[in-house]
Amino acid sequence: MSNDRFYDEILKYITEYGETGVNVLARELNVPLSTMQRYLEKQTYFRKTVNRKWDIPDNVEKDIKSNTATLMVESVETVIKLIESQVSELQLQLQAALMPINTLKRAVIATNPSVATKINPLFETVQEDANNVYEAIKGNKSNIPEEYLDLILNVDLVRIILKKGADYYKDTFISALSGLILKETDELPDEILELIEHCQKT
Repeated sequence: MSNDRFYDEILKYITEYGETGVNVLARELNVPLSTMQRYLEKQTYFRKTVNRKWDIPDNVEKDIKSNTATLMVESVETVIKLIESQVSELQLQLQAALMPINTLKRAVIATNPSVATKINPLFETVQEDANNVYEAIKGNKSNIPEEYLDLILNVDLVRIILKKGADYYKDTFISALSGLILKETDELPDEILELIEHCQKT
């Protein structure tokens, strides 16, 4: 199967309407959502924007260059991917609890929990991984452009992990699950199904 099967139609639609979500593209091209999702993840031309939509590379590059905060997040994204499997499990557990992000953060960094309090070991794993990244950043400061150095040295990696997880939960996971619960669809996207299978309770 060629990765170019939808290229012309997607390019035409995005050129006319701008960055577009996978649901809209699937509807406009009259193909199953899971098929469109697999195509977009495998192809190498269209790029995902900070809004989790798809656009042409030139537009994505312009947005990144015009937004310092976005560029900073992209700079540490590769590092965060190293702990993706642990974070995926943490995302579901944290978000299912429906707790505010700052409350979750305090639970992670609490230094004197009571004897009766049981902290999920995933919190400690995330904090340990974040500490390892901080050490890597500090040990390689000379490799980081000066204009980003202070931002990266002061970034709260735990907050990024929790925030990105919460965003994924609200924008992607709950949306897919709601469609199933409300009988708007009878199948889950492959991405969501794989995540659910990976994150079963032990």
